[in-house]
Amino acid sequence: MVRAQKLESMAQISDRLQMMTSLLDDLSAAPDMEALAVSLVNRAREMCGCDRAALLVPDSEGRPKVRAISSVPFPDPRSSVVRTIIQLVENALERGLPAIYRK
Repeated sequence: MVRAQKLESMAQISDRLQMMTSLLDDLSAAPDMEALAVSLVNRAREMCGCDRAALLVPDSEGRPKVRAISSVPFPDPRSSVVRTIIQLVENALERGLPAIYRK
């Protein structure tokens, strides 16, 4: 029983390492920052098992700006999804909390 649990644990660690290696391969192959951001959010969504992942960076005035959203080729700053993500991040930053949204 204990041996089977150890083998299962080792298999899980091996799977995680393979996933991380694949992530690093994707990120190192990105030709520019835009492609890197898109690859990062798509992999983050897969790794976390969530519906959506987003990467935000501060703009020149320090406000959050969406760089990439998983499964979205070009995030439109006027879209309700982008506005909602920015609002969630701003609220989280004000409170010092992680930005997690659940439906």
